[in-house]
Amino acid sequence: MQPNDDKHTDTGSVELSKKELLRLLAHPRRRYILHRLNQTDHPFELQTLARTTAEWEAGMSPETVSAEFIERVRMSLYHKHIPKLAAAGILVFDERSEMVTLDTSSYHFEVVAEAVADGDPDNISE
Repeated sequence: MQPNDDKHTDTGSVELSKKELLRLLAHPRRRYILHRLNQTDHPFELQTLARTTAEWEAGMSPETVSAEFIERVRMSLYHKHIPKLAAAGILVFDERSEMVTLDTSSYHFEVVAEAVADGDPDNISE
């Protein structure tokens, strides 16, 4: 990575096999992230994405989810899930601003968007 390049992306040039794409979508946390990002045309701040993911996973209202659980989700997103999706060229993560957005130029954008677009995020299951 170049010193001034804080964005993790492969500019959509990654072509994944069906098996690799299914493996990426297998984890419910990654499907939820993609579902949330697909619902809007603007980037999400990592902390906001972590909070909404924690609320969804816990099935609780925002005021009842513990700060500790939100932080554990945030660390999981930051160190595991977002880097995997960025390396696959499905999303872009700007480390400096901690903003996450779908890479609409991704080779797999249409497939991913269709896979995570249906229904309520509570109905996304393993």
